[in-house]
Amino acid sequence: MSRTVTQTPKTAKKSDYEHAIERWESCKPPYTGSHIQSCVTAAKIILTHDGKPRRSKYEKANYLRIDFSKTGKVTIYATFPKEMGLKGRKLGTYPELQLPIAREKAHEIARDGLRAESVAQAISMYEDDLRGRVARQSMSEASFDTYSARIKQLRLAFDERLVFADVSYNQLIDVLNTWIATKSNNHALELFAELRRVWRFCAPLLANGKNVAA
Repeated sequence: MSRTVTQTPKTAKKSDYEHAIERWESCKPPYTGSHIQSCVTAAKIILTHDGKPRRSKYEKANYLRIDFSKTGKVTIYATFPKEMGLKGRKLGTYPELQLPIAREKAHEIARDGLRAESVAQAISMYEDDLRGRVARQSMSEASFDTYSARIKQLRLAFDERLVFADVSYNQLIDVLNTWIATKSNNHALELFAELRRVWRFCAPLLANGKNVAA
């Protein structure tokens, strides 16, 4: 007499992609360092599967957008509702920029309404002011030419997309060290004096009075 073997159907195993989606969706704001690491792992799988370059998480209460790339890079942005009239901007990369500091920076921008003009735009504003002095005859053409030559060097020292209000003290020190290493002492001092004048002129307009060059 033969025995009938009853087989229990096997439950279909979830794919790595499905596990990654579950892991991604399980992370809810406010985010922690553990959330970020979990999302990095999940994003690599999801983005490779979907063929997309990045995927974002939002922490709307703190004006944050956190971008995950398929290479594992995490970039944090400040992003604001349209009604606030504020332009979003890059705050930094994780883990160099930790989430509590990113939240503080985003809230500071939201509170103070810092403008998003670049260093290049700030330098142009300063140069336009000098041209106005020439027109008012409070500065000579020769002096303006001297300032313009220095201003040209300042433009070369900064990424044209760098936001003026985001420039740090350490970034200015790096610029100064480069000048010291590549130019004469007098020239480096002249350029640094010009840089300080630019920041003194633009900080009240573009950085809520925060003058990192002081």
